[in-house]
Amino acid sequence: MIGNANSLDAFLAQYAVPLSASERTRCANAVDVVRNAVTQSLNLAALTTRVIVQGSYRNSTNVRQQGDVDVTVVCDDAFFYDFVHAPGATPTEAGFVPSSLAYMTYRELVGDALRDYLGTNAVRRGAKVFQLRENSYRVDADVLCAFEHRRYARTTSGMLTYNTGIEFVTDSGHRRRNWPEQHYENAVAKNQRTNGAFKTMVRGLKAVRDEMQVDWVAGSDIPSFLLESLVYDVPDVVFTAATQAQRFRGMLSHILINLHEDIQCASWTDVSGYEWLFRPESFSAEDARTFVKAAWQFVGF
Repeated sequence: MIGNANSLDAFLAQYAVPLSASERTRCANAVDVVRNAVTQSLNLAALTTRVIVQGSYRNSTNVRQQGDVDVTVVCDDAFFYDFVHAPGATPTEAGFVPSSLAYMTYRELVGDALRDYLGTNAVRRGAKVFQLRENSYRVDADVLCAFEHRRYARTTSGMLTYNTGIEFVTDSGHRRRNWPEQHYENAVAKNQRTNGAFKTMVRGLKAVRDEMQVDWVAGSDIPSFLLESLVYDVPDVVFTAATQAQRFRGMLSHILINLHEDIQCASWTDVSGYEWLFRPESFSAEDARTFVKAAWQFVGF
């Protein structure tokens, strides 16, 4: 338990800061390793791929001494799509040409490329990502394989247009979308509007979560993506309090009050603004409530 406002201010001053230069270098090295593996793979040479950086490292919300990176290898030779904002649209109207490339086939090609470059023992295959073990040169890395995702809409003249994200498939067959560019742009904009308080509070909440996990606090096994989205849905004005402890208290209070009733948080989105936060196959509002209540007590409020 952190204890009181003075203790919390000291804690946030220590942990709610960006990574050090050496930590950033080890993160960048992990990204370079993935790029090199993809570039040198003969099996991937026939495909159009690109390596993008996602998650806490790109968004500068890593907790110091807890740095890792999320890297995505996107294949542009196939794509998933939805017509959520284009009722009545059809694949024929959109001019789709079926692809012969299966997602799982592509994923195994990326796995082979990583193992060929790093060695079998350095790569672990998970249900969603390939995990690269850290060493003295680089941090841990999660490597996701994805196709482009296109979300179609209609213009005022009736033409089809689309915005792009990415989509992947888990081993259990569940399809997952996310929107890394929109996430990044929205996080930067909110951070600027709040004079840097948004990302500071995200790092602070993650650091508190990590301390709770050390103490085996129930409900602390909550993903970083959800934490960042919860902070994003807090109004900018809450981050104008005088001290970090006051901002942190106001942030947790706002989240907790609005989580008490599902209807209050039904309109919350993830940071990208493209996906509802608490809907089927996303996150659980009850899990968020459990965590925030425990965090409130843990910091001594």
